[in-house]
Amino acid sequence: MRSLGRTSATWKRYSTGRSFRQRATRLAAFAALILAAATGIAAAVVLLELRMPARLGSALSGAELDDAAVADLCVYIQKCSHLGAPDLPAQRVQSLVARKASRALDAEAPAASPSRAGLAREAHQMVLSENGGEWKSDFHRSRLGRIARVLAMAAGDKPESYRLTLLDTTQTNAVSTADGRIYVTRGLVTTSTDDEIAAVLAHEMHHIRSGHWYSWWLPDAQSAGDENDNGDGDGEGAEPDPVYEAACALADLGVDALSGAATTSYAQEFEADARGVLLASMCGYEGRQMYSVLTRLPSMPVTSHPSVAHRIAGVAKALDAMEDPEWISSHSPVKVAVRSVEAAMRIGAAGRPGVSGEAPGLPDVARACRETLDRLNATEAEMIGFRWLGAGTALSGRGRVMGRAVMITSGLSIVDVAVDTGFVRATAGRPGVVCGRIWLIRRLCVWETVAAQVLPGTRFVAPEWQKFKDELGEAAAAGPKDADGGVLRAAQMWRDTAVSDFAGHLDVYARGKLESSVAANSSSQYGNGHGQTLEAIGWARFLGSRRAELRAWSVRCEAHSPTLATVAFSSGLTVDGMPLSSNSTRLTLVLEEGQWKVAQVNLD
Repeated sequence: MRSLGRTSATWKRYSTGRSFRQRATRLAAFAALILAAATGIAAAVVLLELRMPARLGSALSGAELDDAAVADLCVYIQKCSHLGAPDLPAQRVQSLVARKASRALDAEAPAASPSRAGLAREAHQMVLSENGGEWKSDFHRSRLGRIARVLAMAAGDKPESYRLTLLDTTQTNAVSTADGRIYVTRGLVTTSTDDEIAAVLAHEMHHIRSGHWYSWWLPDAQSAGDENDNGDGDGEGAEPDPVYEAACALADLGVDALSGAATTSYAQEFEADARGVLLASMCGYEGRQMYSVLTRLPSMPVTSHPSVAHRIAGVAKALDAMEDPEWISSHSPVKVAVRSVEAAMRIGAAGRPGVSGEAPGLPDVARACRETLDRLNATEAEMIGFRWLGAGTALSGRGRVMGRAVMITSGLSIVDVAVDTGFVRATAGRPGVVCGRIWLIRRLCVWETVAAQVLPGTRFVAPEWQKFKDELGEAAAAGPKDADGGVLRAAQMWRDTAVSDFAGHLDVYARGKLESSVAANSSSQYGNGHGQTLEAIGWARFLGSRRAELRAWSVRCEAHSPTLATVAFSSGLTVDGMPLSSNSTRLTLVLEEGQWKVAQVNLD
């Protein structure tokens, strides 16, 4: 029999240990509760800090920001950047402006005409049936949507008022119909740069906005078009349209066909050309690339379209007038933003950072651009050493700082500033790295930079490169085991070995065939006169020790005979995380001894 003393001692030790564990559990639960409460309070404080001030929101609804509103905007931008939400100010402002514009457009929108709606549906089916139907390409549809959205917002339109359709035809063309549909052919989108596509879309948008198609279809359409024309922003009580104001300023400089009152098909085309390059240039796209588009269009009927020479002359007149310094300062916020960054870069290079009067954050954006440029210049020097550039001469002397409009209104603009990192004609998105965001206001008819912010992470000018996965590898893996599957696997082998295994790359070619690269219009892209022919040996040596990736999208495989096939795709090359080139590739393959081999390579 145990003694009572030993039993009491054992129970005391047991009860003491149990109570200790209970206390520890309670303390842990209490600490977790305190931590959760603190986290909630911190989150609430952050959300409160990220909330746009009511006074700023009211000021943004007006036509012009006063000094107090500008100060509130700068503080709000810096606060969001410090709290890890650098994109929030632009998103909030865009949402606010879009709601305001939508209410105004909905109030002024005329009632839909059943006859016009029926004609639009009929035209849609006719366009599809005559042009190979609709082409499904998520990559290029996203690319077109990105460009069209900015153009529409800058023109004061709702982006959803335009519906984009890709046509499955090799013809280089674009058309639009009265119900807001814009059709772009596969041949145009896969062989055109972002700048060319922007000019084309802006051209077609003006046709739709001005009701040009109504006058072709309905006898009373001209009067209806005059009544329903909201694109010029000169209606009573309407907020000033920056594009209309810019067009009027060009008219003062001697450029005609911008009044929005064209009555003949020739006048409509001249007007749409001028307004197209105006809108595209205001959003940061190179308007002079409209020349290339016009020379590649198919023959148009002389009854509806003026000659290409006359259209180029009209576009040149508008573009020359847009180089006027006073016009730029008053109507081109993207160029003003780019020049502000370039000036800050020069000041930083001279060792005088933080000059009094600079917009907050501008030196930081300039530093980010300078770092990207230094990295690009070092890469270019190595490329020339390996003779990867066929011309063998540096291209870094040209201006590489570029801008893309995020939003343009009559009094406030947001511009993303980037470094152009491309070396050849880019037909699958502009290679470039976004370095920062510039905020501008318009006071006394002059655009001025008021704030700037560095955007975190690596952002491409063509975000589709990061958004969409490689489709060639997926198509080859999912392809059948028959001839089509063999063709896709051979195309994938050509692509993969081109950036990783030069010896294996040579084995992909058919016997007696050498790689040939035909770069359309490349000889005139930068004016060096030597073209941009890729030298395979230099390519392999340059890429051999680097992290190179060549992605492919919108893959199209066609078998022309049992021994002949083609594979076409859009591709983008990144080296060490930097985009360098994009193009549309077309491989011609032949069946040789039971294996598919590449016989020819064409790059557009």
